Amino acid sequence: LAATTKPSTLATDKAIKQVFHYLDIDQSGLIKPHELFRVLGCSDTVKNVLDAADADGDRTINEEEFRALMRSMAKRLDKFEVHP
Repeated sequence: LAATTKPSTLATDKAIKQVFHYLDIDQSGLIKPHELFRVLGCSDTVKNVLDAADADGDRTINEEEFRALMRSMAKRLDKFEVHP
């Protein structure tokens, strides 16, 4: 069922919040570069994520920035047709 559901419908506030809190390892309310690196394992990927999500330029991602990034990514993925 999930394979036939558009990504944007799966990107609920609850799901986004759960992923944010998983990535926010120290529970500071901000995802910091070292926390992204622990999950992504690649400095270039961390830089790309920060460049895409960090709207206020503080080199961290707050929950609002993360929500905007996830919704933007989900909308872009909606354009691809998935055939199970």
